[in-house]
Amino acid sequence: MKVNKLQELKLYNISELQSIFDLPEDKTREILKTLAYKNIVRKISKNLSNAELEELNNGESFEQLNKEFEGDNYKFKFVGIITVKDVCLIIYPKYITEFDENFDKDNKIIKQLIEVMRKYESKEQKQFLSNNEENKNYNLLALAIDLYDDYHVNGLYSSEKTIIEENGEREILWDKTINEKDAYFINDVPFYLDFFSVNKETNEEDFFRRLHRCIITESYNKIEEIFDILDYEPINISDDEIDYFGDKEYIMTRLNQEMSIQFIDKKQKQLNMMKNYFLETENSNEDEEIKFIGTTSFNLVWEKVCAIVLGNSLDKKLEDLGLDIIDNTENITLKEVIPKLKWKVSNSKEHRSAKTLIPDLIVYDKEDRSISIYDAKYYNIILTEKLLKNYPGVEDISKQYLYELAYRDLIKRNNLKIKENAFIMPTDKKINPEETNFKKIGKEIGTVEFEIFSKSLELKDIKIVLTPATRMFEKYLSK
Repeated sequence: MKVNKLQELKLYNISELQSIFDLPEDKTREILKTLAYKNIVRKISKNLSNAELEELNNGESFEQLNKEFEGDNYKFKFVGIITVKDVCLIIYPKYITEFDENFDKDNKIIKQLIEVMRKYESKEQKQFLSNNEENKNYNLLALAIDLYDDYHVNGLYSSEKTIIEENGEREILWDKTINEKDAYFINDVPFYLDFFSVNKETNEEDFFRRLHRCIITESYNKIEEIFDILDYEPINISDDEIDYFGDKEYIMTRLNQEMSIQFIDKKQKQLNMMKNYFLETENSNEDEEIKFIGTTSFNLVWEKVCAIVLGNSLDKKLEDLGLDIIDNTENITLKEVIPKLKWKVSNSKEHRSAKTLIPDLIVYDKEDRSISIYDAKYYNIILTEKLLKNYPGVEDISKQYLYELAYRDLIKRNNLKIKENAFIMPTDKKINPEETNFKKIGKEIGTVEFEIFSKSLELKDIKIVLTPATRMFEKYLSK
């Protein structure tokens, strides 16, 4: 399988993609159309909204980028792995700029990224990549990895068979023993020299256990090259063919019947994955099939990683943090400190809006009595003496100042201080420990100031911090 490395949100024209896919133009366009339907790739067009255009260009305005509208140009709004026919596309996050020619380093990076995205989806209690019974667009790549990982954690689907033994070591079947064995009486007390006992053991010939074993092996073999890239150990635990178990209608009926009487969550999950495997293979066209694992919203993954690693206090109660409440309010959370909007009808009836400002991340440090306000920004920023590119907009900067204002009363009442107010952005650059000046996770490369806030309200400039993403992911995966 041919492996190509691409970069998220990098511009690719139709000729480049034809060369990558090694397909004629019409087939390449069919694949791009399918990927666009899945929101994985976007064609750069003036018909897109300004917000979409800015998102697809790392936050920059398109005023100086008219050349991108010339010809057929595409950007992958995706991080992960895609297989198209005999081509494997490894799409790295936009902040990664250097690739290892021999793939060893890059394979470790993509494996870590996949682990991070899968943990994120698991914690959010979502089925990975729409892998659920009601969705008809199943994805073998994600499902095969789910099957593989579940097998190494939970083993094969199991059911027990009951074996009745004579003079065994397990629980004695007294009713059967009394009815069928001779008793010997000593001082009117019956003794049984022979007895029946019951032994329960895993039924290796169980239909679902053998089916599970077969599906795991077959799904691995279908994408063996991808498992190799992710450094998964080979697996071959079955010599059976799927056809041996009957046609798909019969197998699905058996699986549904078993699910209706099975109430153990682990087993329900395994049965559902087996069902999804048949639904996926039934609905896929092997000639046009596109398999993928990853996300179109890596910014949300980055936010969650930062929140977990730094220790988000937003949902913690003030009382639990040892902080005094404000204006005799209830024991609210840090997130609820920020008030909601008031709407009044002709100075009479008052309404409260459902939404308000919510920071990405608030860290309360009890030891030094401080609050830090962070915004995990998924931007590939360039901030040097000669150049400024890919930076947060006015709205993002304004909100960061407003968060500090929103917590002023709480800070004053509890004699706290604002320790940090910063944007945290990922980088693939190495940062030496002696250069780290930001909670041992990153390096401050500059600040941004909005004079409306900094001068009139005496608020500090917002810091711009780059943190090595790989190190953050290691910490996230260890928690």
